[in-house]
Amino acid sequence: LIKTTTERDRFSGHSLEIYQKMLEKLGNQASLLLAEYQGKITSGGIFTFYGKTAVYYYGASGNEHREVMAPYLVQWEAIQMAKEKGCRVFDFLGIAPPDTKNHSWKGITEFKKKFGGKEVGFPAPQDIVYQPAWYQIFRAGKRLRQLF
Repeated sequence: LIKTTTERDRFSGHSLEIYQKMLEKLGNQASLLLAEYQGKITSGGIFTFYGKTAVYYYGASGNEHREVMAPYLVQWEAIQMAKEKGCRVFDFLGIAPPDTKNHSWKGITEFKKKFGGKEVGFPAPQDIVYQPAWYQIFRAGKRLRQLF
């Protein structure tokens, strides 16, 4: 599902091992929720639960049966799980900056906003560069991936 999502929506994901390690290391503070339709997994998401906060970290969906809107079911179940665990905040993480058109997160932002709630702004992340040459190589690679 991750491969399908990243190819369809043109962003880079992580290897399967990264997601597995995250779930493994976080134990009962993380959950992988999956939606199934007609015997096939159609959508999934990774969520963390810590204290009073639930966080939606990663989501993916297939190209088949998109009409059943399985990603919405996954989110709804995660919200219900968060409530059962006593969470008061459900953090969808990032959205596109306000007043930007054609941002690469446009679709993700529209999806997240359909659940209501309020937007909370945080300062943009900043990179602290210790090895400028390697950082430039990293940035160039990132730009190249966006082209293809």
